[in-house]
Amino acid sequence: MMCCAQRRRPGPYDRTQTGHDLARRTDPSSSRIAAEQHTQSGKRSSHRDIALQLVRQYSGQTFRELWDLMCADHREIFRTPEELMRRLGDLRRDGLLEHGLARQCTKTGHLMLTWWAKT
Repeated sequence: MMCCAQRRRPGPYDRTQTGHDLARRTDPSSSRIAAEQHTQSGKRSSHRDIALQLVRQYSGQTFRELWDLMCADHREIFRTPEELMRRLGDLRRDGLLEHGLARQCTKTGHLMLTWWAKT
């Protein structure tokens, strides 16, 4: 299987302004600071690019299935499946991804939403 990094293309979104809050109003100030640092470092943008390409390549998967399909280098960059889930949420809010029907995840056995790239 080809590593998802080998098929990576730049995302079609503005990498500096996502159009949604980075943290909730009820979150502590440290959460807002961490979110801003994550954005300013370029990690949010590069993670979004990787996540978008992954869903384009493997549409119809749950986030846990996508995590397992991700190459080892990208899993090391993301560190946790939850970081992938956060970036999928960013991309959905920006209109680049959408949820499909929920189904039983082959990795967890739980009912989970599927992810689809908008065309």
